[in-house]
Amino acid sequence: MKFKLVIAAACMASSMSLLAQEVTYRNQVKPMIQKLCAECHGDGAPTLAEFKLAEEKYKKEKLGPNTSTYENLLQIIAYTDTGAFMRRLDDGTNTADKKPGNMYKYLGETEQNLAHAFRDAEQDNAVLLIDEVDSFLQNRESATRSWEVSQVNELLQQMERFDGIFICATNLFDQIDAAALRRFAFKIAFKALLPEQRIKLFVQEALDGIEGELNTTMRNRLLRLDNLAPGDFAVVKRQAMLLGEVLPPSDFLAELESECRLKPGVNKQAMGFLH
Repeated sequence: MKFKLVIAAACMASSMSLLAQEVTYRNQVKPMIQKLCAECHGDGAPTLAEFKLAEEKYKKEKLGPNTSTYENLLQIIAYTDTGAFMRRLDDGTNTADKKPGNMYKYLGETEQNLAHAFRDAEQDNAVLLIDEVDSFLQNRESATRSWEVSQVNELLQQMERFDGIFICATNLFDQIDAAALRRFAFKIAFKALLPEQRIKLFVQEALDGIEGELNTTMRNRLLRLDNLAPGDFAVVKRQAMLLGEVLPPSDFLAELESECRLKPGVNKQAMGFLH
């Protein structure tokens, strides 16, 4: 099969100052916590605040502060007694004896899992899709640990050897390593809806397909939502379903406007739809 690579990128500007740390947690730290620490620090563990209020109680139950989310981990790292946790993950760069921490050896498991994914896809003649690929292909120039670089290198090597169709998706196109981008035959941007597409989708989802219910005020408000995307309609529909409500068209439109206001880079760039 001819080697084909496709990358789909939702090109929306984002200013995430903690991107590298979040990627590190999601890709490297969380899998280790789930494997090695979940019994004491997993989903059922107390938050740091809860733990400090009843420390002896939780210690008897063999529970420590929850580290199942990035936010919870940040609280623990900021606490004065928990520098040991970060030393356990260090590659030796920041330790006094220059020896890696006792959990550092597990950091290579991501590379092994990537290799297995490519191997299985090739054996099964399957399309391989990786969502949120910025977690695996972040720019190596911004890496602060050796394993962050080795992870990108591993994926690049697997891409070179893979004789199949490989599709990636990301919202952070600008964060992808330049060498990785060169390996993709196609880069496809899914941008926002064109004005006529916004109106058509609103009529379908909010007005039960009755175009005559669309008044001039609603039409003008829709025309101002230059960054409106199909996913915004899905979010509003999900909200209504969870609340057990049928939103009137005016409320539906107000929720769409709220979703658009929350997006990074609002009104900073023109958006369109790639057919």
